[in-house]
Amino acid sequence: MRWLSGLTIIFLSFIPIADGAFLRNVFLCNFLGKQLATCNAKLSQDSRANAALPNTSSNANSTTLLAQYLPPDVPPPSINNPPPIDSGRFINPILPNSGGNIPGLNQFVQQAERAAFEVSFQQANTNRAVELFEEYQAQLFKSHLGINTPTKIPTTAAISQSLAKIYQATGEKPALSYIVSLQNELHLILVLPSSSTVIETTNTTISLKNNNKIIGQKDNNNIAQQVSNTERVILKITRPQIKEMAAQFIKDVKNQGIIRSNSGEKLYKELITPLEAKLKANNIDTLIVSADSGLRSLPIAALNDGQQFLIEKYKYALIPSFGLTASNSPGKIQNAQILAMGVSQSIDNQPALPSAGTEISSLIKSIWQSKGLSLIDEKATIENIKSASNSQSFGILHFATHAKFEPGQLSNSYIQVWNGKLQLNKLRDLSRELRWDKVSMLVLSACQTALGDEQAELGFAGMGVQAGIKTAIGTLWRVNDEGAMAFMAEFYSRLKTAPTKAEAFRQTQLAMWRGQVKIENGNLLLSNQQTVNLPPEMGIRGNISLTHPIYWSGFTLVGDWN
Repeated sequence: MRWLSGLTIIFLSFIPIADGAFLRNVFLCNFLGKQLATCNAKLSQDSRANAALPNTSSNANSTTLLAQYLPPDVPPPSINNPPPIDSGRFINPILPNSGGNIPGLNQFVQQAERAAFEVSFQQANTNRAVELFEEYQAQLFKSHLGINTPTKIPTTAAISQSLAKIYQATGEKPALSYIVSLQNELHLILVLPSSSTVIETTNTTISLKNNNKIIGQKDNNNIAQQVSNTERVILKITRPQIKEMAAQFIKDVKNQGIIRSNSGEKLYKELITPLEAKLKANNIDTLIVSADSGLRSLPIAALNDGQQFLIEKYKYALIPSFGLTASNSPGKIQNAQILAMGVSQSIDNQPALPSAGTEISSLIKSIWQSKGLSLIDEKATIENIKSASNSQSFGILHFATHAKFEPGQLSNSYIQVWNGKLQLNKLRDLSRELRWDKVSMLVLSACQTALGDEQAELGFAGMGVQAGIKTAIGTLWRVNDEGAMAFMAEFYSRLKTAPTKAEAFRQTQLAMWRGQVKIENGNLLLSNQQTVNLPPEMGIRGNISLTHPIYWSGFTLVGDWN
């Protein structure tokens, strides 16, 4: 599979039909002809002769879709009257003396990739659609993270079998939900374990909805497909609409005057309800989510059906793609050594984190029973992290320090250490040097994400992939000191006995929601009645409730949930 990437336009061979391939070339020629005054396109006589285009309606729909990505001054491509095509040359947008830097070209390439993906995805059957989205996600993350790791694109059959094996090993039954937000439609694809019950129907009927109102039904045009252990639902919700809903939901979750938000209920009805009958019929208890741009930074735990939060029904995890997720039967993480690093003082104009030292010391000495090493404040340097990793094998890396996932280049995002910033674009090299591929889990207890920004989302959702670590845990927004410390103490306490990381994670969120974890008389009280003394620098006296979703729903488990 070859893609448009950087400044070299390569054939988009993922398009399975002549319509898509032909439109791609027409689209690129139209744009490049206007922008670069050069259009070197290859469309061989053989491929043109064999271009058995689908019906006129399909062509028109595809042309309309591609036209949405064209600049205002570029006319839509024409199927019947394409521009002249030189069949002897390939597209090469790098012009002489350009230095490979053509203003607007990178954005155009991304738009072309997305346009071609959407045309192909809409016209593909369910199995092929899963493969297309898997490949698109993998390429997107690899491009942003700057990695070249080969990825085998999994089929739905392979995914279904893997889920079944995990169920057999853990007793917890997962399903994978793809959330794909196209320009004018929202696609939900559910993949179940291979042993799951499939409800057989002659013609699967699905309702198309707009603003939660049924506007029509179709059962004969591939609008809904139920193939083996998959189900596909298509909703008439545009990308701007779903992004607006997501933004409002995040805003409401952070509002302490709101508990179960109406926006969270609306999103639940769009993202979860259409699949819920199948989830219930197959006794699914773990929901794995691979989401499209704009939906990767949702606090999924706080989605609600009007009566219950999602975590009251399901365990969950976010993954970049199934192919990029090392998801196997669980290892014995309870025996893992922890390398815990924390910066409590103000460094590089960052606010102090007075609970960081206590978080680390209580984790190592009390909760994890001295199985690890702590580096606090002036000891929390890259040099000491390297020295510790070279002398001892760790299964968990825990960083109680500022970390930010920022817009733009990956180098803008970082993890704060005592003597500087570890930029995320350098994280993979450090991981290789220290052989962190053996590490099971990376935890960032005080990170912050630029919500709604695609590059920041890619950095957050791809942090485990970037570090070469199976599982990563972080926060979508900066949770205050007492909330972060409470979550982490409870999580590690649960992790000692839970069958999977996702179960420990869910138990922690439920314990906080139910008031079993709280600040009482100025100290942290865990659900097992263990007390953690808070440092006087935190200035906490009396009692504090930690039940609001702002304290627990921003924490997200990314990657391997086992």
